Amino acid sequence: MAEKRTTWIDTDSINTGTMPKGSPGFLVEISPQGKATRYNLRDTPAKTNRSGEAKLTGWCGTTNNVSVDAAGVWKPVMLSLNGMRTQIQEVDRAELELFLEAVGWPELLPDNEEG
Repeated sequence: MAEKRTTWIDTDSINTGTMPKGSPGFLVEISPQGKATRYNLRDTPAKTNRSGEAKLTGWCGTTNNVSVDAAGVWKPVMLSLNGMRTQIQEVDRAELELFLEAVGWPELLPDNEEG
């Protein structure tokens, strides 16, 4: 079994609404042209800027030189000592299925077994 991917994001960019603390969320990558990329962990998926279609992964569009990509479902796993950064981990297929069903987006589940 492959090791799950992890990364660190700013703790204040976790916007999972009313979901319990530590819940998985949809990772959205926001890339303003000429500036640093930032990540948000949200309770709703990213949507394309033209059709408004919800996406689990992939490019969603560019508006005013800001590109938005859906980056899957990730969960918080560790808080830095100062509380400023949170390590997140990509969920596995079983966790993804449960999460998408629980938040009402089961149609976003990829057809392939790898997720």
